[in-house]
Amino acid sequence: MSANQTYFIGDCKLESHTMLLSLADKQIKLSAKVYELLILFIESKNHIVSTELAIEQVWNNNEGVGKRGLRNATWMLRKSFKDLGIEQDIFQTLSKVGYQLMLPVSQVDQEPSAAPAAPKSTNKGLYALNGLALIALVVVLVLWPSEKQEQPVAVNNYTSYDSITNFEGTEEHPAVSNTGQYLAFQWRREGSGGELYVKDLTNDDSPLNLITHQQVNEASPAWASDDQLLAYVRTPGDNQCEIRLRKFLTNADTALVNDCYYFPYRRVLTWSNGNNDFVSYSKNHGTKVAIHSLELKTKKSTQITNPQTNEVDYAPHWSADNKQMVFIRDKGAVRLSDLILLDENQQEQVILSNKISIIDVDWDLTENTLYVSTSEDGRLTNLSINLDSGAQKAISNLGLGSNLSFNQASKKLLFSSHISKEYVALIDLKSQKTIKRISSSSRDMYARYVAHKKDILFLSNRSGYWSLWKKSNAGSVNVTKNMGNSLVPAVSHNGEQFAVIVKKDSTPALYLGDTHTYKLKPIDTKGLKVDNLSWSRDDSALYFVSNKNDNVGIYKLTLSTGDIEQITNSGEQYAIEGDNGQLFVSRINRDGLWLYEPTTNEFTLFTDELAQYDHSSYFYQDNSVYYVNRTWDSDQIKKRHLDGSEEILMTFPADSIRKHFGISAAKDDTIVATLKITNESDIVSIALQ
Repeated sequence: MSANQTYFIGDCKLESHTMLLSLADKQIKLSAKVYELLILFIESKNHIVSTELAIEQVWNNNEGVGKRGLRNATWMLRKSFKDLGIEQDIFQTLSKVGYQLMLPVSQVDQEPSAAPAAPKSTNKGLYALNGLALIALVVVLVLWPSEKQEQPVAVNNYTSYDSITNFEGTEEHPAVSNTGQYLAFQWRREGSGGELYVKDLTNDDSPLNLITHQQVNEASPAWASDDQLLAYVRTPGDNQCEIRLRKFLTNADTALVNDCYYFPYRRVLTWSNGNNDFVSYSKNHGTKVAIHSLELKTKKSTQITNPQTNEVDYAPHWSADNKQMVFIRDKGAVRLSDLILLDENQQEQVILSNKISIIDVDWDLTENTLYVSTSEDGRLTNLSINLDSGAQKAISNLGLGSNLSFNQASKKLLFSSHISKEYVALIDLKSQKTIKRISSSSRDMYARYVAHKKDILFLSNRSGYWSLWKKSNAGSVNVTKNMGNSLVPAVSHNGEQFAVIVKKDSTPALYLGDTHTYKLKPIDTKGLKVDNLSWSRDDSALYFVSNKNDNVGIYKLTLSTGDIEQITNSGEQYAIEGDNGQLFVSRINRDGLWLYEPTTNEFTLFTDELAQYDHSSYFYQDNSVYYVNRTWDSDQIKKRHLDGSEEILMTFPADSIRKHFGISAAKDDTIVATLKITNESDIVSIALQ
């Protein structure tokens, strides 16, 4: 097959050199494995592909990975054709054989030349390169789509782009060197942390250069102005974060600081411009994260930003004269983000306000334009903002965008394009079988079980917002239709009531509903902005997290009286009540789960295995805590008894369980979990001029 070959599959067009599947003005970029599987169907007799052939040809005889990969890839192909407007099922399942592609296939004899294809994951040279191919963390932030804008920004629909990386797994944190010649990025695979590579963008034949050699996670690379130094983040263990410096001339690698902050997919590090005088990074202050600058000569660290409790400042970038800085502030207590410009007088100017998700930003210094990865009208997109004119343009995105980097030399925008798909599963822990599954072409996640009706409440963006949906035997119903963006609900233990927070015009409001009519009524929170709901054991009260007078902690709302009481004030962000009034709590920016005794105000570490990004992925049942534990090789559902003994109830492939609110209680020995079908991302570039 020619690298420039073009096919028609039904009415759809497949271009081999770009892996673009298109119909009319719609187009979808296929990931490496999905594309390879489609080509295998095209080239096989009668377009029939057996399971064995797919595993052999596409997944290199790796049966364990291949079976799951084949299911994921066929699902992605079905969804891709459906998203382009093809309603019929493109595959026929052949019992005990595999699948048959049902659409007619034709080949275009002549196709104009194009740029060479990016290396595919089946390239044996890639496996020789330390065997690297990494399974993804998908966008770790809770990616709520933003509310509809009254006057949407203009959209630039770029129809051509270049694949910069195209490997199995996830390529993230792109960072282009100042000359535009090199790209540093993180590459992940199953059973391994993120490792950093450098690619020569001017020579497609040059090998990748692995620059780190540790069995730890490394991320957020940043180039010094002369491109001879690379700063990056290393997280060697729980609650540990180092800023390290790599000198390419000597290959020396040294630690700069060990008190930084890192959260998956957040860029937390940058250099000064025009010199190598200082690096700026996000520093963990416990219940808040501020940006500091470290002078390399004196090793003096200076705090630059001043967030409040439960706020995280990250993604710093300096102006050409190093007098102004742009950064992102995540306001955790209200689950919103701002894009802020810190001027030369240390005054904050908000450029984007109360976005439900801002992931990353970069600065085109010659045009004074910012490029931002954020949410617009129910989807993630890249946005350009000219700081001189204030003009904004939305750049059409490919998949789910994430970290980005602007190539000042070539005027290209590089960003990581994710393919993500979640579904909700009701799982029997004894048989380890899925009893019920909620899945659609949209994103469905973070479910809660209504035991007496066997309903499932879950979040979905089917309507363009993140709405609360109810799944019953009669079908699915949008419970918060036209109300705004919903957050994760909480269902009472008796199943009679539920509570949910809905944001309309960036203002969160608490609602209480009953599970018979699913009608909602507002609850007065006395001016507090509430989040992360749970119920008391007797269903008489709601627990939530809030920030009052710069003190974040757990509050208790008694429903019969409306009284609100602050229970803790040391950075707790989620609470589950035990049988004796004790609380199991997680904390901001810290791994672990603590047992809080209200009568003595004492905290005891219950387990250190709960990751900070799984802050609400646990529940209490049968005098035990069920929680998510993650290793390099697997995601585990663990049960820890009050006496300290524990057991592994179920194991999934690594990074299968969605972060933040991945699991919750159901009935008896069942749970509801948000699971991911596919995890993959590639780095692509768009020419902006």
